[in-house]
Amino acid sequence: MNEDQTDPLIWMPGSPDNPMTQTAAEKDLTQGVEVSYEEALKETIEVKAMLEINKYNSLEINRLI
Repeated sequence: MNEDQTDPLIWMPGSPDNPMTQTAAEKDLTQGVEVSYEEALKETIEVKAMLEINKYNSLEINRLI
């Protein structure tokens, strides 16, 4: 193999070993996102609250129909 060629087993498109061929989404995944426990808990509580509100609204709509 010539020096200007790359080893296809190492330099696969989209591979973290070759950031030049990664898509934006792949780069985001390999960067990792740190979220504090408090932030994650707050998000979870907000989502659960929205689900409960939607459930209540659905019951009310069905009651009125």
